[in-house]
This record gives sequence, C-alpha cells and structure tokens, in this order.
Amino acid sequence: MTIKQAITKGMIMLKSNNVESPKLKARLLLQFTLNKTRESATTIANLLDIGELPLEYEVNENKYIETNITQDMIIKSIITISIVLAIALVVLVIRYRLTGLLSVISYIGFVATYLLVIRYTNTMISICSMAGILLVLILDYVYKFDLLKNIKNNKNEQILKNINNTNVNWLIKIIPIAIISIVFTLMKLIPLSEFGATLFWGVIVIVVYNIIITDELLKIKEDK
Repeated sequence: MTIKQAITKGMIMLKSNNVESPKLKARLLLQFTLNKTRESATTIANLLDIGELPLEYEVNENKYIETNITQDMIIKSIITISIVLAIALVVLVIRYRLTGLLSVISYIGFVATYLLVIRYTNTMISICSMAGILLVLILDYVYKFDLLKNIKNNKNEQILKNINNTNVNWLIKIIPIAIISIVFTLMKLIPLSEFGATLFWGVIVIVVYNIIITDELLKIKEDK
C-alpha cells in the first residue's frame, strides 16, 4: 500500500487483514515527524533570514507627531517675554549707566547666541522647553545684575577683582543647576527631558559667554 498525499494532521489507523501493522504504522509516524520537522526548520530559517522577506504591504496614510505649540502661542510668548526683558534692561541702563549699557549689549548677544545653540542642537521646542529658555534668560540677567551691583558697591576695588569674585560665587550656585539639568535630560519623560536639555545648554552658554564676552567688555571700560 502506498500513500502519496502528505500527512498534516489527524491520526491514521492502518490494518492488514484486520490486524494493525506495527511496522507500517511506525514508518508513517517517522515520515510525518520528519516532514513536520523540516517544515518547522524552513519556517525558522525564513524568519532568521536577513535578506528580503516575502512580505508585501501598502501604506495608506502617514502619521506625523507635531509639537503642541502653535504659531500663535509662540508669537504671544515672544512678545510678552521681549517686553519684560526690555523693561528689565532699561532698569540696568538707568541704574548703572555705562556699565549697565555694556551689560545690556552683552545680554542681547547672549540671547542671540543661546537661541543659535538651541537651534543647532536640534532641541525640541515645547511648553516645557520654553520654560527652560525663560529660566536661562532670568539666570543670565540675575548674573549681570549681581556683577554690576558688586562693581558699584566696591568702587575702590578693581573691576577685575569684582568680576572674579562674582564668577566664583556664581559657579558655586550654578553647579547644582547644571547637575539637575543633566538628570532631567537623561529622563525618559519627554517634557522633563526637553526642559533639562534647554536648561543644560543655557548653563553652558551662561558660563562660557560671560567669561569671554561680558567680562571682557567691562574690562575694556575700566581700561578707558
């Protein structure tokens, strides 16, 4: 007796003269096991193959995740922040005169530099990241305010000494902020990560920019 059709499932009972044939049954069972093993091995090999897979699909639509900040919100926020900063900078000029004017020039350059850094580091702009940007702008303003106050209160000392004292005090204060910004940046929660990224780059720019630009501007004033 010959069976040509492949066995895939079920159970076949074969009898010869009303008596089960153990040898034939064992042979069929072995053939069935080998066939299933070969099919399983082929399936696994196809799954593990790194080449082209026999898979066809059709894209019906594209889904994009956009920022939750609208253009109108950005414009209103920029206008509000600009008005507040303009008033604060005018106060510096009125109170500290020439040194205040130099600090205002330095502050405007700082804002431009910081925004360029945010742009070229591909930092995501959202409500949380805008809060980080605002915090950085406040920190830099407070630094310049402290610097001008120290220079005014210690007129008998050289500006360089006042600058160094202010920088040392601010480094002590800003190190914990830098650590917090790094922790937030490494978090998996996206809003905190965006806030931490803007704050981290802001701390870096505050330190580097003020040492290179702001301090040198005030030293030029003292030389004159």
